[in-house]
Amino acid sequence: MKAITFRKPSIALIILVVLVALLAIPSTAVQAAHSVTVTLDPVASDASEDPVAYTLTVQNDIGSADDIVEVKLDIPPAGSGGSNFLVSAVNNPTGWTNTTTSDIFNRVDVITWSTSTNAIGANSTGTFTFTANTPIATNFYNWEVTTKDSQGTTVLTVVTTEIEVDGPILLSVGWNDANGINGIDADDLLVFTFDEAIDQSTITDA
Repeated sequence: MKAITFRKPSIALIILVVLVALLAIPSTAVQAAHSVTVTLDPVASDASEDPVAYTLTVQNDIGSADDIVEVKLDIPPAGSGGSNFLVSAVNNPTGWTNTTTSDIFNRVDVITWSTSTNAIGANSTGTFTFTANTPIATNFYNWEVTTKDSQGTTVLTVVTTEIEVDGPILLSVGWNDANGINGIDADDLLVFTFDEAIDQSTITDA
């Protein structure tokens, strides 16, 4: 009887088999979305305030693999094709442009900023500003922000702001009584404490 012998596969053959297996993996398996942090300020405004300067901040987080090339803002009520806010101006960061979509009343409903030259890289931030008159109805309003990266991957973030009626409430007035007369005079430093942040220029010595 003739003996049958088996040869051990060569190292080169093993490497070839591994390479073929790796090439068979679909390329879509390695695609990853960017990670983003979005804020919109101010988070609270008065009803029927004219106008409010809004700042939309978009941070591409440190672990993101792809740059952000588009930022789309859907103004409340999001997805309705309408707008509760009357946008009066839209500003662009350097290297970015914008397009807007309006509702049937000619109010801006969606703002889309895009760039081909100044994308938001990982661990970087883009700032987008616009002004708008606030609605008369007090409520919490959800703004949808959709970011798109250089690979076409989109991420939806919802940020919430509040429209309120009441202005800031004065909680206390203090002074340092610099000359010890137990009263307020021109040498004293007055300290006004409110229940929320205010525009300090609205307080005068008149």
